[in-house]
Amino acid sequence: MYCLDIMMPGFTGIDLANEIRGSDKTAPILFFTSSAEFALESYSVRAADYVLKPVSKEKLFLTFDELLEQIEAQKKENAIIVKSCDGI
Repeated sequence: MYCLDIMMPGFTGIDLANEIRGSDKTAPILFFTSSAEFALESYSVRAADYVLKPVSKEKLFLTFDELLEQIEAQKKENAIIVKSCDGI
């Protein structure tokens, strides 16, 4: 999981996310930023969420909980359940 800001010295979080996507197509990317202007562009790097600062503790935990639920759901989609005479 990558937690990025949009505004960083010398480049944007979108630039960094593009670099990440070059080597990791599936890792969740979360943006925590005070800049709303890149929200639409975050879709181009398949960001899991785009949260505006200031971030409350409740919003932070909710964001992580939702992401963990998505990860668990993906694990179940990739699983095959086999029943045999010995069990599951």
